[in-house]
Amino acid sequence: MQIDWSKITLGTFNKIESITSAELSDEEKTNRLIEVIFGIKAETLSIKDYLKKVKELAFLQEKIVPARVKSKYKIGKNEYTFDVAFTNFTISQFMDFTNLKK
Repeated sequence: MQIDWSKITLGTFNKIESITSAELSDEEKTNRLIEVIFGIKAETLSIKDYLKKVKELAFLQEKIVPARVKSKYKIGKNEYTFDVAFTNFTISQFMDFTNLKK
């Protein structure tokens, strides 16, 4: 499965941010990112699988593309309407709404 920013939840995004901004070696950052994004301990992977996962992390270098958010969502039998004023959103709130559309 190819992973990209559209598959990253807000919680995972926050974990990625804390890892990438931490004072860790590149190897330690990579190992932690593999664990957070793929749910696999890097130490348990073969070299071939490890290198494959490292290659899949390339999406982290891509720009996050803003998503279009619908103003109405139906959850079960309930329909919810959002009054979306993006100019007042924090980045966390924006990411939350972006992931809500999935």
